[in-house]
Amino acid sequence: MSTEARHLPGLDAANVVKTKAFISAEHKLSSAVSRHGIAVVSGAPGNGKSFTVDRFLRTHPVVTGRTVHWLDMPPNPAPKEVTVRLLSATAIPFNSRDTLYELTELLIPALDGQVVVIDEAQNLKQNALQQVRYFHDQGRAMALPWALILVGSTIDSAMSRAPELHSRVAARVEFKAMDAESLLRAVRDWHPATAALDPKLVLQVDATYGYGNWRRWGQLLSALLDLMSKLPDGTPVTAQHVAAALSVVQG
Repeated sequence: MSTEARHLPGLDAANVVKTKAFISAEHKLSSAVSRHGIAVVSGAPGNGKSFTVDRFLRTHPVVTGRTVHWLDMPPNPAPKEVTVRLLSATAIPFNSRDTLYELTELLIPALDGQVVVIDEAQNLKQNALQQVRYFHDQGRAMALPWALILVGSTIDSAMSRAPELHSRVAARVEFKAMDAESLLRAVRDWHPATAALDPKLVLQVDATYGYGNWRRWGQLLSALLDLMSKLPDGTPVTAQHVAAALSVVQG
């Protein structure tokens, strides 16, 4: 797994805000991973799925000492491509011209005790989802269990194409847009530049731009910090500064 956190550029100094959704996700992911189970993380783009999973894998004690592989799936990969991508991640030598059966025989022992994240998992079609389910089943059958986290905007509904996999899911996490309470806390705690913003202004900006979406608010915060960096140190953030940052991100 890369040492670079999955975070919006320019926000390295921002705090991690543990919303109710974040805390719930950590609990469910911990339960699934500790049992070498399957977890599914779904929700609209920008609502914090990948960031939360990434943060969990980097900081939670249940993952300490375990090898983690993070794979981003292209549209509609064939089962063999999924297998090859997993083998490449484990660094096990293989010949891509081997049969799917031969590659599978190499892969399953290599995953023992590890954690695999498949991002954009909604791109997996029925045969690929069933192949992933087979990998996990065989790991358990051979006493070589490993944990699987499937992340994707519509992955939970996409698994209706693979009911056998759907029935094996140990934990489900759905990320939604932040409600007003979570939003106000997030903006207050996220960064010193936004800590003193008027709650009415925050809600107004959310109604016209943010829509409770972490990614959109992150883009706005990044633009705001860039603007404030050009002003004298200690300049307080005003509604005019927020409006100027909005004009940047809205084009």
